Amino acid sequence: MAFRIRTSLFFAFFLLVSFLGYAQDEQETWYMWIDTYVEIDGEDYRVVSAEPFVVTCCVRSPKYRKLGRNAQKWIKENVSKTIKSDVVLRNIQDQSLAETIITQAKNKADNGGKVKIVEYSAKCE
Repeated sequence: MAFRIRTSLFFAFFLLVSFLGYAQDEQETWYMWIDTYVEIDGEDYRVVSAEPFVVTCCVRSPKYRKLGRNAQKWIKENVSKTIKSDVVLRNIQDQSLAETIITQAKNKADNGGKVKIVEYSAKCE
């Protein structure tokens, strides 16, 4: 009987360790870009990154939150001091959808819309 309990515990422990190791190896890929509104010369503009960038850190991690703070700081230093939203980065796991959203913003900018396209990229550090 004790042998069965020890064997069962060992097997459960083995499964748990295997699962945790697998979960740590699996990284989610997120496609991120700046997409927010700012005030430039008294008018509201949409600011959008020219391309999405890839992030693999956990969306619940401090590193991920730091990306947003760094992007806000970058916008204030390089685009406008007045940001209209607390959330400046958008993310999605579908690369083609991210590229479609950015392309639509570029088209609107090319047609005289109040959209400013910026070169921005970051890494999760």
